[in-house]
Amino acid sequence: MFRLTTVPVRHGRQLLAGLPSPAVHSPVPFVTTRRTLKQKVKPRPSPQAKKTLRPDRPPVKVTVEPRPLSDFQIRIKELGMKHVTAQEAHGIYTKYMKAVAVEERPADWQEKFARDNHISVAKLHETATLIFTFPKIHSSEFEVSCGMLNAAAGLGDDAAALSLGRILQHTDPNHYFHWDQPRWRNTRERCRALIEEGRDANALVLNGLVHLSRKTSKDDSLALEAFVQAEKLGKDAARFDWEPACLEGRGEASLRLKDKTKAEEAFSRLADLDCARGFYRLAKMFPRSQSYLDWLAKAAASGLSETYELLVDEHERLRSICMSQGREEEARRHERDAAEWTLIMRAKATRGKELDTVTRSS
Repeated sequence: MFRLTTVPVRHGRQLLAGLPSPAVHSPVPFVTTRRTLKQKVKPRPSPQAKKTLRPDRPPVKVTVEPRPLSDFQIRIKELGMKHVTAQEAHGIYTKYMKAVAVEERPADWQEKFARDNHISVAKLHETATLIFTFPKIHSSEFEVSCGMLNAAAGLGDDAAALSLGRILQHTDPNHYFHWDQPRWRNTRERCRALIEEGRDANALVLNGLVHLSRKTSKDDSLALEAFVQAEKLGKDAARFDWEPACLEGRGEASLRLKDKTKAEEAFSRLADLDCARGFYRLAKMFPRSQSYLDWLAKAAASGLSETYELLVDEHERLRSICMSQGREEEARRHERDAAEWTLIMRAKATRGKELDTVTRSS
């Protein structure tokens, strides 16, 4: 067992080029109650205690049981890795975990670790990717995987830099896992270099996401410009991995700039790619559309959990309408559909709570 330094991240998954961004927030509870419970008043923590809870500070130590080789063998077959074997990935993972457990380390220890152990950036990147895909990833493993990508970025791996850069856009600005935190300097510098070169469509998508995260009218305009430029580059590229993110970002920027027509166009094109978020964004924009239920059903069938509650509510609404009009058979169908999606929603919430418990364990 190793002593690791971690931060209390809920869950995370590697952002491969072209995949949706990972959620790094607490799972949404299934039921919200208005009941207020009387509890004993807890004493306020001291200022010193508050400092230790700040998310931008170095992580706390926990003990983690290392994963067996079999975990890697299973995932390697599923993912079809090209540069690393299961034995190599497990070896890198084990050595890295031991290295992280060392108290005193120089700032560039990760790059030095890769060089001293003769680990190529491709193997480092694929090992991090593999760890991110474990079904129950511990917060320490998430931190280690981000560290691997950051080290690969420092050694010149553009894909690792962009993958981690997009992960770091989805946390609070004060969080340890945020773009602006000093720890991720390698990734920021490599991504900014790619953005300035202006030749990589995915890098320009990341630039748009960075501007969107600042939530100012000026940055919204700059984000839209970045997404439009990325789309132009992507048309001439052999492969545009982050096209879905580009279209959704373009739609979101257009919405913020009060251009609903352009937003609808972007989300419709996203739906044309059979992307769940395209259907979801259209449903959110047009809740009174005749296609509303169909959009929600397609998004939910793809596993987009944000749509579950909306879909249940819509089936309940339609059930009520059918009952009032005497269409009992149709009402029963909506009732069954609502019940089925409620079960799915509850199961999703339960899995989220279990994962939250795992990542918070110490």
